Amino acid sequence: MILDEIRKHPFTTREQLAKIIGITPDGIKKQLDKMKKAELIKHIGPTKGGHWKIITE
Repeated sequence: MILDEIRKHPFTTREQLAKIIGITPDGIKKQLDKMKKAELIKHIGPTKGGHWKIITE
């Protein structure tokens, strides 16, 4: 679900993802960290104002 939202809205925030998915922002951070470690996604740019890029499908 997180990848689908990033695909639709690459400039989304953890807080926005948390509201959509229904888990806490910390839960989203944990999942995003796992996806970054697995090289599925990458954050481009600064923490505020950057965007997500899906590396592999």
